Amino acid sequence: MVLKRHPDPRGTTNPIIWCIAIICAILAIVVILAAIAIFIIYMVMKPKVPYLAVSNASLDVFDYSQSGFLTTQVTIFVRWENDNSRASTNFYGNTINLSLGGKVIAYMMLPDIKLVKNSSKELPYVVVSAPIPLRPSLRDLVDRSIKQDRLTLDLDGVIRARWNIWILGSVKFWIDMKCPLEFRISTKESIGSYCKSKMK
Repeated sequence: MVLKRHPDPRGTTNPIIWCIAIICAILAIVVILAAIAIFIIYMVMKPKVPYLAVSNASLDVFDYSQSGFLTTQVTIFVRWENDNSRASTNFYGNTINLSLGGKVIAYMMLPDIKLVKNSSKELPYVVVSAPIPLRPSLRDLVDRSIKQDRLTLDLDGVIRARWNIWILGSVKFWIDMKCPLEFRISTKESIGSYCKSKMK
């Protein structure tokens, strides 16, 4: 009597499983190669984070009435900087608050800025606040500022930026701007009002 051996069903693999395994292996190789290519491009280009800086400022108007209303006008010189030699930069959605003691007194609506490779641009912006009634704590703050002949206003906001990098296309990120502006009230002059944004 001849015994026939039947193949063990556990020893065979479904072709569909083989196909899935091959596809996953190919995708893994593609992802690894893409990561290596991006890393090489990054190391070659060495992109730098663009930034904006306040280079100077002046207190054009400071009018504080006895009834507690404050009117200000400030001219702020902003320098937009792109130190990348191989990537242009766009700044957009640029809104920055001007505050006194935590209270927003005016908004800076900055236009979109485009900088070509390795370039910068400095522009003046006039920020005007309408007469604003101050609460008692802010009145005290302004009274102390007048006595000390020193006024501090704060710039605070988030700027959106975008690199345009060759093969990688557009890379978006956020830039955080926090900047105290100090003025001598008697002369309206700035006291060291230089600051620089940071990547968020």
